[in-house]
Amino acid sequence: MVSYLGHGVWRVDDVAGSWHVCHTHLTRQYGMRHSEANTALVHGHRQWAADQLRKLLNDPRGGR
Repeated sequence: MVSYLGHGVWRVDDVAGSWHVCHTHLTRQYGMRHSEANTALVHGHRQWAADQLRKLLNDPRGGR
């Protein structure tokens, strides 16, 4: 449901924007509590970071 696109931009459904924009969408559209929306946004960012790390580690040009 929530994904991080990089450069401070998240996406929730068809809404893309800053943390604040997506947080507001989650609380209004889905009725999430603030803590639930924060957790969803952090999870989206962690998934993105894990993907970036995987790409870096699998890059044949990377050191090692």
